[in-house]
Amino acid sequence: MLRRAETNGARVLRGASARGLARDGERWRVSLPAGAVTAREVALATGKHDLRGHPRPSGPQGDLVGFKMHFRLGADARGALSGRVEIGLFPRGYGGLEPIEDDRANLCFVISQAALAASGGGWAGAFDRVRACSARFEALLADATPLFERPLAISRIPYGLVRRTTEGPWLIGDQAAVIPSFAGEGVTFALHGAALAARAMLAGKPAAAFQAELARDVGSQIRLATALSRMIVHAPVQRLAQLVAPAVVRWLAGATRLKAPSPSSAAPVSAARG
Repeated sequence: MLRRAETNGARVLRGASARGLARDGERWRVSLPAGAVTAREVALATGKHDLRGHPRPSGPQGDLVGFKMHFRLGADARGALSGRVEIGLFPRGYGGLEPIEDDRANLCFVISQAALAASGGGWAGAFDRVRACSARFEALLADATPLFERPLAISRIPYGLVRRTTEGPWLIGDQAAVIPSFAGEGVTFALHGAALAARAMLAGKPAAAFQAELARDVGSQIRLATALSRMIVHAPVQRLAQLVAPAVVRWLAGATRLKAPSPSSAAPVSAARG
């Protein structure tokens, strides 16, 4: 995607992290380690991490901590996991294990802050809790070798956040709307928002109009996914497992997916605005 952007005239700055963003007259000024750049329009797309000075509001489910680790699985586990995504429920959290490239597996899970504290406050206790509460995960990870020196972790994720307006930059991806991770739609929503923003910029629309349209497109799916996430985290796992029959899971999967774009937003993007 970066190469495609460069081919179409974008300037890509590698190894340069934004340190700040502020208005400078009629333009935006982005502070960088080696100076600054200015632009008429700025899209804030920093994922789940906020840019200093531009914090997001908290979402309705903001008490979860997320962990991610890659593993090299044993041969039996690789065969059992091939072509599958295993979802595990445990008290005050849930997670997923799936195969990725190079015969590796990716484990991601979220756990409430209270449960994390009760497990010792770190990765080791949380990982033990996940395996102890899921016989399937315990079997798949029994001979697994971790591939990171330490896991990736993130806290204060504003799950359920939908920003309906902006008085500043164009808000894209998790800066605009944060769907619980199990839904599998975060990247789809981000790409949809980016395309929608590009069309709105080309049409001369203000950022606030774009933000309202994006919120209408994704709001209902995020509300449903957040309600389900909160139920999973707070309901007794045994009782919840009796409710999630395959038909229910299929319906929920479809209901949290992005709907087809409206005709007004489906025109192709054919130019870039300088």
